[in-house]
Amino acid sequence: MHATLLGCRRSLALRGERYWNSVAPYIQSAIRYLNVTANGRQWIANLYSNVFRAERDIALGGPQK
Repeated sequence: MHATLLGCRRSLALRGERYWNSVAPYIQSAIRYLNVTANGRQWIANLYSNVFRAERDIALGGPQK
């Protein structure tokens, strides 16, 4: 069971890395377009909030319930 938890935690850690290393470079032009409107800026803020929250949850040992 311990190894399974470690594998799961590593998988969760990769999610944050995957966003910054793999996804972010491809959506930068879309981010620029979203930044034009207030609704778009809110969308960006929510996106980054979710990414940062996922990274924090990983650092704390997994999703908090």
